[in-house]
Amino acid sequence: MTDHVLRRAALVLGIAVLLVFGSSEARADGIQVFERNTNADLSFFTYDNLPDMVTGWGAANGHDSANGVWSTAWSLAGVSYDGTQYIQAFEKDANADLSIFTYATYEDMVTGWSAASGHHTAIGVWDPDWSMVGVAFDGSQYIQVFERNTNADLSFFTYDSFGDMVTGWSARSGHYAANGVWSTSWSMAGVGFDGSQYVQVFESNANADLSFFTYNTLADMVTGWSAASGHDTSIGVWSNDWSMTGVAFDPIPEPSTAILLSAACAAIALFRRHRSSR
Repeated sequence: MTDHVLRRAALVLGIAVLLVFGSSEARADGIQVFERNTNADLSFFTYDNLPDMVTGWGAANGHDSANGVWSTAWSLAGVSYDGTQYIQAFEKDANADLSIFTYATYEDMVTGWSAASGHHTAIGVWDPDWSMVGVAFDGSQYIQVFERNTNADLSFFTYDSFGDMVTGWSARSGHYAANGVWSTSWSMAGVGFDGSQYVQVFESNANADLSFFTYNTLADMVTGWSAASGHDTSIGVWSNDWSMTGVAFDPIPEPSTAILLSAACAAIALFRRHRSSR
């Protein structure tokens, strides 16, 4: 009887583990997007982790191109994943208008706007003196970052919902300014959250060198590089013909300790019940 009960307990635990792991898609943890300087072509690189991304395209586990599917009148201003959809934001080169596309899958995002599951526009709600340089989702809020065109000042806006972010700064839940803490020799090229830390990427205005900063909190990221928990550089591994325009993370869910613990408790209770009934 004991062996039978133990086998049943093991089965319960096994099913719980399968449910947790089976619900997790096998997908890349990091996405980097580059835009060709001479036209609107996009190049997507995927990576298993942040260190691979820092190493450069030579460590990519995937590469997809989206050629000629975007208007040359718009530039990619950020890319993100919020757990249910991929988000791409484009800014019109002539003014501050934003166009935000959502996609059900990574493959749809690569295909382009024709495969979008949603499209939202934010017209005339941003100051033309600022350019959008990143969008992210940290599990509880959406983050938009703008860079002043005349210097390196950054402006961070946070939103409680995707709908609020589309509406614009008037619907923001928070606003933080980072003034004069970044070098004017570098431009921000993307912001993301990898499940445990915030990531900010800067590109040298003189070449294709990239600088990655990581932060433990949003407040640290706003403070600037002096509060960084880590700093890595990617020197000379990118083409000068391309500019980085977005970074996103799609963290692979970890096993739920609570679910596994509940399954273990159920197995122990089952064992005790059968033992007491003997």
